[in-house]
Amino acid sequence: MKEEWIYEQFSTIHVRDTRLQKRAVDAPVGCAEHPDKSLAGRFDEWTDLQEAYRFFSNPKITHQVLQQPHWDRVLEKARFSEETVLFIQDGSELLFNSHPWTHLLGPTADSNGNGLMFHSCLVAKYHESEETEILGLGYQQARVRPEETSAKDRKES
Repeated sequence: MKEEWIYEQFSTIHVRDTRLQKRAVDAPVGCAEHPDKSLAGRFDEWTDLQEAYRFFSNPKITHQVLQQPHWDRVLEKARFSEETVLFIQDGSELLFNSHPWTHLLGPTADSNGNGLMFHSCLVAKYHESEETEILGLGYQQARVRPEETSAKDRKES
C-alpha cells in the first residue's frame, strides 16, 4: 500500500530526467520503510544510499517539484467533490537547534530558534454524518526567514 501511494504521488514529478524520476519513487520508498532511522539507516545497500543523497542534493529537486503532483491530485479531488471541502491553513516551524551542523536555516518565530517556516493548506471533505476525509495537502510553502539586521547594523554597512 505504501509503495503504491508513493508511486502515485512521486512518479510524475516534472524534471525531464528518467533517472531522477525513478529516484523520486525509490528514495521515498526507502524512507518509508524505516521512518525512525537516519537516512543512512534507511537503505540496506550502499548504492541505494548514494542514489538518495544524489537525489536530495540535485538542484532540480525542490520542495515545489516534489509536491506539485500531490497538490494537483488533491485539488482535482476537491474540485469534483459533491461534499463541502475545507481548506485548513496553518503556519508551522521546524526547529533544528540541536543540529549545529545543519546549515542554510534561519530564525524561527521567536527569533531564538534555527529552522524553517512552513505554511500548509490541508484539504478535507466534510461529511455531516461521517468522519471528515483528509484529501491531502493542497499547497505548502517552505521558507527560510532571513536574519534581521538592526538599524545600527544597517547604518554601519
